[in-house]
Amino acid sequence: MAASSYSSVLLSVLFGYLFWHEIPLPTAWLGGGLIVLGGLLLVRSRFRVSAPPAA
Repeated sequence: MAASSYSSVLLSVLFGYLFWHEIPLPTAWLGGGLIVLGGLLLVRSRFRVSAPPAA
């Protein structure tokens, strides 16, 4: 579900540029990058294999 949200954001940027010659502000790019980074960190933490406790 989150992947479709990310793709809709990318398509919105692409269509905004193609149809209305709109370029997002640098702060919008930074915010989008932080959202994607947070999503990647979440996925990474979910798939991390925990080491067995030391004896």
